[in-house]
Amino acid sequence: MRISTSNPLSFTTWQVMPAPEAIQACVASLAAEAFDAGHARAAQVLAHTAALLKQADLWNAGQLKP
Repeated sequence: MRISTSNPLSFTTWQVMPAPEAIQACVASLAAEAFDAGHARAAQVLAHTAALLKQADLWNAGQLKP
């Protein structure tokens, strides 16, 4: 997975392994950026998405019971 972001000062590209933890960290980072930019609702949605991804990962690993 390739993730790119740009800001007025630089252009950055990260190589991210498609592991659940990496995806969760990426979504959490996007939530923080959205919050910093004043997009509170988008940040809230992304934070909930990261939490659901973590829960799904635990469920798939058998660490979470119904």
